[in-house]
Amino acid sequence: MHGLLCGRSLFRRWWRHEHRHFAAGRAPGRSWPGGAAGRGVLLVVLAMVALGWANSPWAGAYESLRAVRFGPAGLHLDLSVRQWAADGLLAVFFVVVGNGLRQEFVNGELRNPRRAVLPIVAALGGVAVPATGRRADQPHLM
Repeated sequence: MHGLLCGRSLFRRWWRHEHRHFAAGRAPGRSWPGGAAGRGVLLVVLAMVALGWANSPWAGAYESLRAVRFGPAGLHLDLSVRQWAADGLLAVFFVVVGNGLRQEFVNGELRNPRRAVLPIVAALGGVAVPATGRRADQPHLM
């Protein structure tokens, strides 16, 4: 925990680690201070900053930033920041999750069918329960 609170030493350790990767010919950015926990903390902090900004007196600046458009128009990818965040990052998320699941099914804990039953049932329930609730709430959609 002390490493997360002491930002300078954590940054120095990360920088030395990344420099070794770069010098060895490996891609930089493969690790982050604190590993997966550090990335999770960063994600939560950034989400809190965005929520605070969107609900502050400067919400107009937040909305105007979300409306900024960029991307190759010739490929019909001239999208707003909002669209990139909603569509592009969602696609990246599912690619990462799909690769993680594949790894678990092939080499990980879920390669044993007996161990895989509970997570599979939980995933199906996570899809079916909200769909059933939406169907009950809005029957005209089906």
